[in-house]
Amino acid sequence: MSTRSLLASAVTLALLAATGCSPAANTQKLIPVSGTVKVNGSPVSGLKVYFEPTEGRRSSGLTDANGNYQMMFSDSALGATEGPNQVRIVWSGEDPNEDEFAAPATVDLTSGTALAIPSRYNARTQLNADVSEQNNHFDFDLKM
Repeated sequence: MSTRSLLASAVTLALLAATGCSPAANTQKLIPVSGTVKVNGSPVSGLKVYFEPTEGRRSSGLTDANGNYQMMFSDSALGATEGPNQVRIVWSGEDPNEDEFAAPATVDLTSGTALAIPSRYNARTQLNADVSEQNNHFDFDLKM
């Protein structure tokens, strides 16, 4: 192989790496996903919602004042990965996979009542969503 061919191959590989192109990224189909998160029937703002597929990168969304969220795969791509996803819900700024969530995060509702988000909704989640074009709206009412 000539020096020119080696250089061209190296440049191509570097460009692919820089743009985030990988076989796994190319096989993930993104579906626009939205929904609402409530705590004991009341919408809560400032909660981070994560959809984590079996393989690949997770998506995230942040609840607004009405508890609505929209999933973002990246800064420029809406949606969550098609197929089964584990769902984790945490207070904004927390990492849903850290063991510290065994001690629940606190949410302050408009009523002034402080509630803890149990680990069954984050570190030890029991929430799942099977994302498809027909099934792309997921509401969660967390029971405390």
